[in-house]
Amino acid sequence: MKIAKYIALVLIVLIHSIPFYILVNLSFKPIEDTSSKWMPSQQFQVDNFIHAWQDAQLGRAVLNNGMITVTAVILVVFIGACASYPLARHQTKWNRFVYTLCISCLIVPALTILVPLYKFIVDVGGINTYWAIILTQVTFALPMTIFLFTGFISTVPREMDEAGLIDGCSRYGIFLRIIFPLLKPITATVV
Repeated sequence: MKIAKYIALVLIVLIHSIPFYILVNLSFKPIEDTSSKWMPSQQFQVDNFIHAWQDAQLGRAVLNNGMITVTAVILVVFIGACASYPLARHQTKWNRFVYTLCISCLIVPALTILVPLYKFIVDVGGINTYWAIILTQVTFALPMTIFLFTGFISTVPREMDEAGLIDGCSRYGIFLRIIFPLLKPITATVV
């Protein structure tokens, strides 16, 4: 019985390895080599990777991706934390409405607003700009971020706020010096 499990496991691994083998095999073949995708090449050509990197401008794409991602993550963490603190600490009708509105944005599929969003970005001149993609990423990430941060801040005892007030902190000081450093675990989740 154990041997049958190992044979099945080996077969599954082999079946899942086939596309990877074909990918690696074809990527090292010269353009002139028209042999079967199953047959290994007689000579390995590394220039294919260099040409692909240069022709697709992958260096520029990596830099763009890095800049967009880092900026969007910083904005999402900062804005989400700043918005979540009053929503978690002050349970007013207005705050509950704003929180419910943020959470309700989670149920809207992104594809339903894709066409109007694209039209809006075209109208404001945001095509091929960093700020448009960064703001779009931040906008789509904020509802989940606010949900997570608000839930986490609600678990932090209010006595920490009161102790900060007694020590002379303003509300901003309480958030920046006491609450925000406590958000490291949930910030890691958001990031």
